[in-house]
Amino acid sequence: MICPDYTNSHWNFQKNGPEVIGPDGPPSYDELDFLYIFGDKTDRRYTLKDGLLNIRRAFECNIRENVLDGYLTKLGGWEPFPSGDGFDKLSPEERKARAIRLHETVMYIYNICAFNGAFCGDGKPHSHYLHKELFNPAFIELWNSLINEHDTVLDAGHYINGFRNRDWLNIDPAEIPGICTGMCEVIEKVKDADMKMLEKMNRAIEIIDKKGE
Repeated sequence: MICPDYTNSHWNFQKNGPEVIGPDGPPSYDELDFLYIFGDKTDRRYTLKDGLLNIRRAFECNIRENVLDGYLTKLGGWEPFPSGDGFDKLSPEERKARAIRLHETVMYIYNICAFNGAFCGDGKPHSHYLHKELFNPAFIELWNSLINEHDTVLDAGHYINGFRNRDWLNIDPAEIPGICTGMCEVIEKVKDADMKMLEKMNRAIEIIDKKGE
């Protein structure tokens, strides 16, 4: 086995306060069956530009395939989101099936939340060493504008979670119009956020290309 990094593991609050780490503190050498020691680190295979290109592809796919508009069609049926195929036309069994499909495909709605979760925290870019290229001064304006969008999208993420975790078979039918209308409003916000993110990714890639990185 590979010895875990106890320095960054969770604190053990059960023994002598938070200064004790790991279940019993770091192991001694005689407690290890095998120990692997790695030498110098190699350069990463993928660059910052590779990552940004992948992010851009995800947002382009959402837009090209009309993924979010598809959700509006399936979840609508009430003003201001009329739909001939909305939730108001479905039996309880069909509503459950649609809720399950949302649970299975919610990653498409979460794209911008995922980006913020990976790169941003506490209102600023993560200071993790793997992301040091993100601190290039040329990107500061882009990342700050992205972080300003984070709270709105995070609220959307909470609503999405609440929607997908409901017991659709036993829900009061009178609640459905309000719930689905709220979900459609959230999706509209995410659509707007996706377009802004795509614009920022294009700009960041342009900056990298001009610098020849």
